[in-house]
Amino acid sequence: MLNNILPIFLTILFGNLLKKVKLIDEIFISKTNKLIFYILLPLLLFYKIAKSDFNKTFDIKYIIIMYFSFIILIILVTPILKLLKTEKKDIGTFLMNSFRGNYAYVGLPVSYFSFGDKGLVIASIYMAFIVPVVNLLSVIVLSFSSEKSSSKKEVFYQIIFNPLAIGCIFGILFSVLKIDIPIAIDRFLSINSSATLPLALLSIGATINLQKLGNSFNLSLINTFFKLIILPVIGFIILFLINTPISLHAKIMIILLAAPAATVNFVLAKEMGGNENLSASTIILSTILSFFSYLIYLTLLQ
Repeated sequence: MLNNILPIFLTILFGNLLKKVKLIDEIFISKTNKLIFYILLPLLLFYKIAKSDFNKTFDIKYIIIMYFSFIILIILVTPILKLLKTEKKDIGTFLMNSFRGNYAYVGLPVSYFSFGDKGLVIASIYMAFIVPVVNLLSVIVLSFSSEKSSSKKEVFYQIIFNPLAIGCIFGILFSVLKIDIPIAIDRFLSINSSATLPLALLSIGATINLQKLGNSFNLSLINTFFKLIILPVIGFIILFLINTPISLHAKIMIILLAAPAATVNFVLAKEMGGNENLSASTIILSTILSFFSYLIYLTLLQ
């Protein structure tokens, strides 16, 4: 398990080191994130899904379990936050950080290095159904706890036209309709999509700044606990209750549920009047601590 996980987090650490020695800067990080989000990740998702047998790979049961896990977590966390007299703008941000994970930048690499190309394909297909839902849930929970409403239309627009979801949808269409990809295009996609995961991991490492933990450290630590521990445990409990064996699909589901808070949570919290400092702290802590939680989960999943 250590051999599967350690290379991923060493690459993240390497990205942080490159930033500290100033071989990469904020401009590079910003441009790289845009390249990954708008071009490389959609290409990777499209390519892997299009080349797969969707009918044999897809299993809606695990997607439904993930949906229920998100809803149960929201129902569980909301009254706890109110009992703790958490500030209104913190509630929506805390909830979003608790269920919206970094599936693309962390979930996909862990799935690939732990279970190979088949694990990556399953995770990619799951993302087609998970990303739009978590985006919508994020807008809903932030709307109820925010007084800011000017950017909601723009956020909904981003949900509908999310590049990752579009890449997944086209990949599913090519797979279901069994559309062959020409050899030259196939090789083009193979070359360019192979750069996605390393660049994504380097980018995460470069964005980690421990100074951003600040005053939100205590609350973000609790937030990290709910994201890395409670949410995957809910998934485990549902699998147990419905007497479902731990198949490869179930393992990939747990890996995605256990992904650290998504980096885009910071942007959305800021845009919709949430607590961006809480998001920043939770993203950093959950990313660092996910190294240990993934070791535990992958050991259990064996």
